[in-house]
Amino acid sequence: ICGKSQLEKELIETTEKYSIPYTILRPAFIYGPFNYAPRESWYIEKIVRHKPVPKLVDGTAHFSFVYVSDVARALQAMIGNEKAYNEIFNVSAPEVLTNEAFLDELVAQNGAPFETQDVTVEEVLKNSIAIPFPLTDDEVYDGTKLANTFGFEYTDFHEGMRKAFNAFKRVYE
Repeated sequence: ICGKSQLEKELIETTEKYSIPYTILRPAFIYGPFNYAPRESWYIEKIVRHKPVPKLVDGTAHFSFVYVSDVARALQAMIGNEKAYNEIFNVSAPEVLTNEAFLDELVAQNGAPFETQDVTVEEVLKNSIAIPFPLTDDEVYDGTKLANTFGFEYTDFHEGMRKAFNAFKRVYE
């Protein structure tokens, strides 16, 4: 995060020096087909291949998501739009989740329970289990500035996960 802050500061200083407008986007956890990180797909692969899914029993973190195409649509809304000049926007759907709520959504999308394996934060850290979401520290973003500025509507998390689950399920079957 420190490197990102420094990069943003440098971007602002440089663009102001040359009188060029900037726009900074800060997306939450991006999910859905063609996103850059195997987060939800990591879980979906385990579900489809009937492997136990780690279930964090003592994690306390809350976090935000944004559907991959929402990021693309946000960029489209901002390109050449003066409302975006010299502004910083979080790109984040309004839902705030926990690891437990995320697994509940996967059960809903799967249409049936799947095998889980209870793990603690200590076990995750000790055994380098690749839980791709925060364990104890919140990562919650507020995307209402983007919504209010551009009349932007985010994809509902349940609908986005339906699309993501179906897309990744086909890959791993």
